[in-house]
Amino acid sequence: MAVALTFCGCVAPQATNKSARAIKPEEVAGMWGGLSNDSIFHLLKLKAGGIGLFGYIHRGGQPTVLRIRNWRCDDKRILVLLEPDTENPDGIATIEGEAGWTSMNLVVASLTGGRRSVVFHREDMLAEMRNALESRMAAEEMAGGLNNEN
Repeated sequence: MAVALTFCGCVAPQATNKSARAIKPEEVAGMWGGLSNDSIFHLLKLKAGGIGLFGYIHRGGQPTVLRIRNWRCDDKRILVLLEPDTENPDGIATIEGEAGWTSMNLVVASLTGGRRSVVFHREDMLAEMRNALESRMAAEEMAGGLNNEN
């Protein structure tokens, strides 16, 4: 049974009995950014071959960057293991969760048991959408006489 919902002109994806195609590691490789509920910005750079970098920064703080020892994506799950020998003030050991083509719902976990949920989005996709919105807003400001600096 297929169901479609329309709200404010948007159509939700239809439910089907078919399962979505598994995501491949090369489709996950790239730059991903996300903000946790406690306003910590996270950046995940996944490179081909299962390596990369993970970084995070508290607002007004200093950035922390950690090396990724290995990452793998199986079906729709991703697991990222961090190098244990890099300077790691929060003891972050793993990042794992659900991988998708445009977003990933991941848990950043430390050796001490701390866990932080972060929704990551493709950085290139965010930049493209932001640029389109900023251009449209600038045109709207000019047309509507809202050309104040803020």
